[in-house]
Amino acid sequence: MKKESKTYKRLSLLLKEFSKELRKAWEGRPQKTSRREKMRTFLIFGKSSSKELKEISLRYRAEVVSLVKSLGGDVSSMYVMLREKYLLFIFAFPGIKRAKEASIALSKLTGISFRILPAVPVDEFAEIMT
Repeated sequence: MKKESKTYKRLSLLLKEFSKELRKAWEGRPQKTSRREKMRTFLIFGKSSSKELKEISLRYRAEVVSLVKSLGGDVSSMYVMLREKYLLFIFAFPGIKRAKEASIALSKLTGISFRILPAVPVDEFAEIMT
């Protein structure tokens, strides 16, 4: 019995020490921010013919979404502008570099050149300007 109680006490002590270390590590961890907070919104415009617009909307849609996700982005919306033959994609990326990479990759995929514009929420813009 004495051996069991000594083993039990050792294990109990080790568990307490481990718990303390685990608690310290947990409390000292960097606070997680949501992925959305780190992402920036980009408007990506492309002008093309009616035929290309139809192909993109039918054929390339899944590939565009896959491409954006592979570059660490999120697809917010994808639009075709009526009358003007423009594509408008609203994507979120961690930075301008990834947005540019996506634009180049989209051009290679579709044969259409794209223009990137960073978008800033109005509240954030107001803070910057004051």
